[in-house]
Amino acid sequence: MKDGRRDMRGRILFWLALTAAVAAAAADDPPPEAAYTGADSVLLAEVRRGFETAPESAAETRRLIERLDASLPAEADAWPAVLRAYRAALEGLAGKHGRTPWEKYTRAQAGISRFEGLVDAYPESTEIRMLRYTFAGQLPDFFGLRPQADADLPVLVGLLVDGRDPMVTEAYRADAARWILRHGDPSPDLRRRLEVWLESTP
Repeated sequence: MKDGRRDMRGRILFWLALTAAVAAAAADDPPPEAAYTGADSVLLAEVRRGFETAPESAAETRRLIERLDASLPAEADAWPAVLRAYRAALEGLAGKHGRTPWEKYTRAQAGISRFEGLVDAYPESTEIRMLRYTFAGQLPDFFGLRPQADADLPVLVGLLVDGRDPMVTEAYRADAARWILRHGDPSPDLRRRLEVWLESTP
């Protein structure tokens, strides 16, 4: 009996320690605003507008890549995080528009490399996580990013519904939610959560 109580006490202490560690890690996360540090508002607005048509336009994809590369330092690690995320996503679109299988593959791999560490560094950024989700979720399975997209989705839904990121508008959140409902693969619970939130949105 004593051994059973000791085991139960050990389990409780373990879960308390784990919960505390998770809470401490969350407290250490930078605020969403940090992902925009140093970002020129005019350039960011231009990239956002262009990104709406880039999925269907190879010319617009090239233009945005050239615009970012010409406007920012040669070393991409020095870029504002949100613009690094857009540049990574644009590599994926360049792959989509690529003329050969090799070009498609190398562009996708370049996008994967450019996304490396961004969401981990800015986990509360709705825009960065949405960009990675749409990028990863549309790549063929052999790239191995399906588990990443599946893990991103519930976190992303929480960010969209809760609205705790002040750097994105409600209109952006609604558009992102509709995109997920149309093109993503949310579970019934996540789908319902998005639908209920959209119904309450003016």
